[in-house]
Amino acid sequence: MTEPRPVYIQPEETARVTLTGNALTVEIPGQTDHWLPLSRISRLVVSHKTLLDTPAILACAGRGITIVMHDENSAVIARMIGQGGRRTDLRQRLTDAVSRPDWRERYSIFLNSLERRYCRIVARRVHAPEILAMKPARLRAWLGQQATECVGKNAAEQTRRLYRRQTLAWMSQTLVELGLDARNEKWLVGNPDLAQDLGKILALRMETARLGWLRAIQRKGGLQRPLTEKAIIRKTEQLRPRANKISLDIVNRLHTWLVDLA
Repeated sequence: MTEPRPVYIQPEETARVTLTGNALTVEIPGQTDHWLPLSRISRLVVSHKTLLDTPAILACAGRGITIVMHDENSAVIARMIGQGGRRTDLRQRLTDAVSRPDWRERYSIFLNSLERRYCRIVARRVHAPEILAMKPARLRAWLGQQATECVGKNAAEQTRRLYRRQTLAWMSQTLVELGLDARNEKWLVGNPDLAQDLGKILALRMETARLGWLRAIQRKGGLQRPLTEKAIIRKTEQLRPRANKISLDIVNRLHTWLVDLA
């Protein structure tokens, strides 16, 4: 995959930049239009003679592309940084962190602390024994027992597996949207799998919803027919907005830890 690079637009006459799908189109009088895929742009540097359409600006902001505008003397007169500024910062901080000799040890401590935090939240919301509030493994076992009591062993395991699959997909998507695609990040090779690690914590946090659903089934007299995979996935999809919010919270805590680590 081609690494994103800075793009410079310095027309002698007025130029216009518009958004065409997932690319910017640069229109300069007397020249053939230039098509620039957003995925190949790391920074957009333009002169004061360049007219930027609002959709183009928003697309750059959403993808973490900083726009810098300068005057005829090359002095910067404007700099626009959207949500992607955070995205770029997160990727850079992770890149710096994994180069540390104590990265794995510190990352493990962070993960354990983060998992215990969500463990306390889940234990409180599902009314688990207080002793489980700081013991993720024991809490997961207790949640499994509770689910089995509600709908039986097979249905409990089926819902656990499909919820786990969905939460991993949601966390992976959150990381991709923040510029952390494990398939394209060379620095992730040989390092912990962020999607798996953070997805496991998201799955624990979403256990409140799964157990709540299974307890509701039990209160209504139990399963009247076997749960189908389609029915379980349809139920999990209703949780997507909440899961996305929690995913961002988890990643924000990772980001905060990285800032403190530096």
